[in-house]
Amino acid sequence: MSTQKTMLRAAATSMCIIACLVMPGTCPAQSAMWTWMSGSDQIEEAGVYGTKGVADAANVPGARTGAVSWIDTSGDLWMFGGRNFKAAGFGLFNDLWHFDNVIGQWTWMSGSNLTDQDGIYGTIGIPDAANVPGARTGAVSWIDRSGDLWMFGGIGFDGDGNYGWLNDLWSYDTDTSQWTWRNGLSFISIFYEKGFHDDKGYPQPYVRPGAREGAISWTASGLCGCLAGLVIRIFLTSTIGNPIAHTVGTETPVRARPQAC
Repeated sequence: MSTQKTMLRAAATSMCIIACLVMPGTCPAQSAMWTWMSGSDQIEEAGVYGTKGVADAANVPGARTGAVSWIDTSGDLWMFGGRNFKAAGFGLFNDLWHFDNVIGQWTWMSGSNLTDQDGIYGTIGIPDAANVPGARTGAVSWIDRSGDLWMFGGIGFDGDGNYGWLNDLWSYDTDTSQWTWRNGLSFISIFYEKGFHDDKGYPQPYVRPGAREGAISWTASGLCGCLAGLVIRIFLTSTIGNPIAHTVGTETPVRARPQAC
C-alpha cells in the first residue's frame, strides 16, 4: 500500500510540474526566497565594530553561538552576547548590536569589543550610561510594550569577575541607550543562585528566580483588577531547580494594595 501511495504522489507531483511549465499563470508566485543580508560566508569570522552608536555598512558582529535577540516595535533586530568558538579557545561577549532593516546596516550599541568582560551594575533600578551586563551566553530575553529590551540570567561573568550561572535581570531603553539593573544579584553565589520562593502567584520584593541558562520566556497581555498595560511573566525552566514564575510590570495581585484606575 505504501508503494502505491508513493507512486500516486509522484504522479501527482509530475502532473503539477507539467501544468506549471505549460500554463505558468496557473502556478502561485514563488516569493518565499532567502536573501543573504549581512556577514561572511566563512566560519569563525571576527566582528567589525566600527564606532559605538554609529551605523556603517562595514559593521558586523563576530561569529558566535548562544546569543539572545529581540525584534523591536519598528521591526529592527537586536542581539546581545553569546559565545565565540575559536581553535585557541572560547570567550563570551557582552556587546549589544542593532540591525536597521531599512538601511541594512549594523550598529554596535553597547558593551565591549573584547571578550569575558565583567558586568557594571550601578544602582538597582537606576539607568546609567556606564551600566552594562557582564559577558554571557544562554540568557533569556523578551521585549515590553514600550519597546524596552529585557534579559535574564545565563552563564557568564558577574560584577566581581566570577564565572557561573547568573540570576540578574536587566532592561535596555532603546530611546536613551542605557541599561538598568532591575533585579537579582550582581555576584555569583552558590547559596543565593537557587532563588527565593513564596506563595505562587503573589509577587514579593524578596522573591527571585534562581540562576540558570537556556530558559524560555513569553509575554502575555491581560487584565488583573485595576490593571492597565502589559503584564510580563517569565516562566523559566532549566536543569537547576523547578519552574517558577516572576512577574514584572503593573499587575495588581489580590493581596497587593489596589491602584487607582
